[in-house]
Amino acid sequence: MLLKSSLMVIVFVFSTLIVNPIAFSWDEVSVGKITGLDVAPSGNYGLRVYLDVPNASNCGFDRNGPQAGAGTWFYMEESDSNYKSYLALLTLAFAAQKSVALHATKDKGCHIGYIGVRR
Repeated sequence: MLLKSSLMVIVFVFSTLIVNPIAFSWDEVSVGKITGLDVAPSGNYGLRVYLDVPNASNCGFDRNGPQAGAGTWFYMEESDSNYKSYLALLTLAFAAQKSVALHATKDKGCHIGYIGVRR
């Protein structure tokens, strides 16, 4: 029985890794409510999204770049694919006070690459 359950766990983990590799391609995944949105000139962290999650794996910044303890925010640039759709979805989630899941890569900060909003 123990061997059967162990085999089932191994098969599940292996199939999850093969079937859903996108789940493992993000440097940061944070879920929370949006506490603020800032818009800045393109190339300067154009859209900044603040979450109510304290210091999500150093997604805080000060003027010198990533900095632990500086607050939790993520960003997008106007040149990003689907930028207008992301902006609309984030604005709607902020106004409706819905939780969002932000998936980000860490390049010069926590760069949003995928957003999920659920009821």
